[in-house]
Order: sequence, then structure tokens, then C-alpha cells
Amino acid sequence: MSEADELFGIAEVSAAIGLEPDTLRYFERQGVVPSPRRDGAGRRQYATADVELIRMLVHLRETGMPLADIAQFTGADGKAADPARLRVELLTAHRRRIHDRREELDRALDVISRKIADFSDRMTSPEDLLERPDCTIAYGVQGEGPLLFLVGAPVGRAGFAALAHELAGRFTVVTHDPRGIGASRAVPGMAAPTPEVLAEDLAALVDRFTGGPALFAGTSGGAVTLLELGKRHPDMVGRAVLHEPPLVSLLEDADLGPPGPRQRSASRRPTRSGPCRSSST
Repeated sequence: MSEADELFGIAEVSAAIGLEPDTLRYFERQGVVPSPRRDGAGRRQYATADVELIRMLVHLRETGMPLADIAQFTGADGKAADPARLRVELLTAHRRRIHDRREELDRALDVISRKIADFSDRMTSPEDLLERPDCTIAYGVQGEGPLLFLVGAPVGRAGFAALAHELAGRFTVVTHDPRGIGASRAVPGMAAPTPEVLAEDLAALVDRFTGGPALFAGTSGGAVTLLELGKRHPDMVGRAVLHEPPLVSLLEDADLGPPGPRQRSASRRPTRSGPCRSSST
């Protein structure tokens, strides 16, 4: 008997594929796979092609293909006029579902990874508190080396957990939750988190460590906070990297329409070179 004609019992197929015999019988009863041939004693006999078809069924089922679609794919229902074309259509649609699902899983994995980094950061960098006149600011410190503040708004410590961990080998990294965010919860009577207020919170945090120049990296609203800090307390800023500060209203861009009087005034405002470096993508 050639390899192509070799027959296998249900126990052998179960061991080879990793499906329980009862599961194989269930798929057969549900019409998901064709019924195999039987020997004289009524025992199931699976050919090599049957085994490969069931192996494919396992892959399809593990990736979420509905049993009704699997039945069409395997040809167990015997209704397909053009089985090859039908299988291509089924696999193409299923591949699209897998890609969509993979994107969802990647987003979920990203969130989970950030939370792992956040909780790891909280274990290695215990939370400290900075008392402000109208609220309490939670912050954390880790690493050794030059002082580096990672600043976000509204993102707090959690958003910088992975980056802070990477930089802790070269810097003393300070991250904090802006007022009203994370552990720095909003309280009655707290001033609104405007750039001016956030800059003063940051200045107080810098004073907790040093009154001299420090290194900063800010993203989004945090970059705006750093610009305000540089304006109010230039002696505190040794060097700063500003990532995508949302200052569209200050740009004189034809695609955005002509600037209003306030925008024209801002665009004519003199600038001076300083320690801040802006990055935009």
C-alpha cells in the first residue's frame, strides 16, 4: 500500500492533530467534515487527504472561522458548484477578518504592555507627592545620571513608563501625573490645568530636585507646558525637546485659512534662540 493509500484510525488521527476523538465525531455529526470511509467492522478509516483536511480545519477554527464557513470550505455540504472558487472566496474573507482581529489584538497588546510598564515603574519607582496650594501632584523617580523630566498633558506617568525605563540607565528620570490626571486627582477648588498653571506645577517639581537647569522632553500638551516653563523660568531649562506641540493656531498656513488678528499678532511676535528644540512629524 502506498503512502497515499495509507489509512488511519480515529485514535491515530486524534494523536497526530491534537483533537479528541469525540471532537472529531462532533465535527462529523455537524457536517463540518465529510464522513470517512469505514472498514468491515464499522471503524472509521481516514485517508491522508482526510487528515490534511482536518488539520486545515483546525487552523481555520483556531483563527475564528464560523463552522458554517468551514463546512463550505471542506465541501462537506456538497453544494458548491465551483469548490476551488468558493474556497478562495472563503479564505480571502477570513484572511480579512484575521487582519482586522490582529489589528485589534495589537492595539490591546499595546495597552497591556503600557500597563505592565506602568505597574513595573510603580514598583521600581515608588510614588511621591508634591503638595501644591490647591492640589497634590504625584511623581516618580528612577535611574541615575543627569536629571531628565518627561512631561505630558494630559498623559501622565503611565504614558512614559516604558520610555522612562529605557532611559533610567543614563538619566535620573522624573515623571509626574499633571493635576487632575492619574494619581493627581482633581479636587474641589483646584485651578484649571492651563499651560500657565501646569508650568508652575512643573517649576515646583523642578525646585524639589534642583533650582538649576535640567533636561526636559515633552510631547503634545507637555511640550506646550515646557514652552510656558521656558518663558516663565528660563533658568530652569538646560535643554528641552518638544514633540508635536499643538500650536496650530500660531501657524500662518494657507491650508488653514488666513490668520485672524490674534494669530497675526502671535506670528509677528519676536522669537529668540534658546535651549528648546522643537520636533514635529
